[in-house]
Amino acid sequence: MASVGRLAKILRNKPNVVTRAVFWKIPHDTPREDIRLKLGRYKRSDDDPFGEEEPESQHPKSELTLDDEEFQALVIFLRENYEPFKQGIKAFIPLDHPYDPENAAQIRALFSLPDKRQLVKLGGLQDSDNKAR
Repeated sequence: MASVGRLAKILRNKPNVVTRAVFWKIPHDTPREDIRLKLGRYKRSDDDPFGEEEPESQHPKSELTLDDEEFQALVIFLRENYEPFKQGIKAFIPLDHPYDPENAAQIRALFSLPDKRQLVKLGGLQDSDNKAR
């Protein structure tokens, strides 16, 4: 079995607190891939600035480790939602998977609304524009 691969990055470095992200890969004798992500915010010791860091808060602990399944779900969540959320979009139906059961349920719920005229707002079109067509 190979050694554990590790990659760390300081996300923010303040005089008293450091925020880190650490990836590591746990090797297996099978083709299974097991990548973990640890995120943590740690306070530096006032007595020894080069000593051990401890989580900034213990309740709740300011450290989180995601296993491979959680990490992959987070990657998918960020990939699909970061840009739309950044642009102010809070809810959407991704068109690249229209037959996904969750998307189908959302579409069904939308089209079951009683006032279908309010269902979709097209950019720049007003009700008067729609009536003229």
